[in-house]
Amino acid sequence: MALFLVSYDISEKNHDYAELKALLKKWNAARVLYSEWLVESRYKAKSIAKAVGSCLEEGDRFLVQELGQDAAWINLRISDDTFGAWLEKASTCSDD
Repeated sequence: MALFLVSYDISEKNHDYAELKALLKKWNAARVLYSEWLVESRYKAKSIAKAVGSCLEEGDRFLVQELGQDAAWINLRISDDTFGAWLEKASTCSDD
């Protein structure tokens, strides 16, 4: 099982997002910040992102990041290419 960070920004402040809350509860997710959750899963980031995305509204943003590994995202505040470059740079850095 891998550990993922699921983070989201919602555009509909008055929407209750009951479906998203139910999904996170089903996954036994742990809330680490207001809109960030830890999820342990045997699935890949893209599968988790598809499930989360089905619970959100148009204009919402979210990121699913396997801690230390895989990532998937939709509609971040930076471009896909820029975010991908940051991830690539981080994966090639060493602590020496």
